[in-house]
Amino acid sequence: MENKAFENDAGKPAAINAVQLTNIRSLSGQHVLQPGTNLTETFTSLDFVVVVVVEVAVLVAVVVVVVVVIVVVVVVVVVAVLVVVVVVVVVVAVVVVVVAAVALVVVVVVVAAVVVVIVAVVVVVVVVVVVVVLVVVVVVVVVVVVVVVIVVVAAAVILVVVVVVVVVVVVVVFVVIVALPIPLRLMLPFLHLLLPYVLFYVSF
Repeated sequence: MENKAFENDAGKPAAINAVQLTNIRSLSGQHVLQPGTNLTETFTSLDFVVVVVVEVAVLVAVVVVVVVVIVVVVVVVVVAVLVVVVVVVVVVAVVVVVVAAVALVVVVVVVAAVVVVIVAVVVVVVVVVVVVVLVVVVVVVVVVVVVVVIVVVAAAVILVVVVVVVVVVVVVVFVVIVALPIPLRLMLPFLHLLLPYVLFYVSF
């Protein structure tokens, strides 16, 4: 590709060869431009925006997947723990109720000839114990359900907030890149070449 001819000092037309780029290698060895490659043909602003958008989209997808996995794991662990607690409480309540019923039967059989007041007192005590156990079971179940709902809602809110923040960041980055002048857009792929110098300067 050659630029348009121009007139030299003698007034005759002459041609200017396009800038031939030698091998430009980044410090990581990933960017290589062969001789004869025009920089403006290699990196266009639209191509760079597409590359950046794709990379940011991949990053967003990874972040969303990680957040979803963490939220799901937390919810599963919490629900499992709460289910175990509920099962233990229910088993204990059943054991207590059965023991109380057996004790009531034994007391009634053994103390059948004893004063009615003693039997009445025992019955009242057993009934109170059963009622208290049932109330405790109901309270524990209600608390477990409330905690599960709170955890699920909180996890959903956190997930929504993370997704919104990531989307906002992506939009801002995209808008900033699109708003940059074309020369700056063409320089963006090579900005990482300055990273060693920046790190060297910061280290001192």
